[in-house]
Amino acid sequence: MELSSANNILGTRTGKTLANCIFRLIGWSVPDRLPLATKMVIVAAPHTSNWDWVLMLCAAHILGVGEARWLGKHSLFRGLLGTLMYKLGGIPVYREDPAGVVQEMVEVFTQNDKLMLAITPEGTRSYRSHWKSGFYRIAKASGVPIALGYLDYKEKRAGIGPLIWPSENVAEDMGKIREFYSDKHALYSERKGTIRISMEDNR
Repeated sequence: MELSSANNILGTRTGKTLANCIFRLIGWSVPDRLPLATKMVIVAAPHTSNWDWVLMLCAAHILGVGEARWLGKHSLFRGLLGTLMYKLGGIPVYREDPAGVVQEMVEVFTQNDKLMLAITPEGTRSYRSHWKSGFYRIAKASGVPIALGYLDYKEKRAGIGPLIWPSENVAEDMGKIREFYSDKHALYSERKGTIRISMEDNR
């Protein structure tokens, strides 16, 4: 699947101006710069509220992530709503087949020179006992780094932290990810998922 950036409104000057205005009004900031990589899987965490999506979208505009894409249930991509989802960078997927989604995204990374794919590993706003491993599997199989996107409601900051290149040591990689997110505060702390993936138990 070769993606066209023509329909994606992220990164436009109007969008960036609007996002900056929103962040100034609510007292938020984006202290980071966009990592120097043309392809990456961006972890979007923590995810405990519908507001997370709005804030992450604003942060993406401010950072100028013009090639940002995200995965969504195929049922969202119908009619007028579907048109909006595509324009906001959405890629429809059938979640009933996780292995198929990973393979599809590997092919997408192969077929596109630039791609920043945002994934919420918690997968839901409710508490989960662990993260879904799709973000890690996609990055490793595609040979691209994982960028640690974050929201911190306590400090009112959003951005993208360091890059993590998946290695042969899953536990070590996830340890770095856990350390990074350890001081990032969700809007609803009781819903914040445990940062652990099933691959750590299957070594």
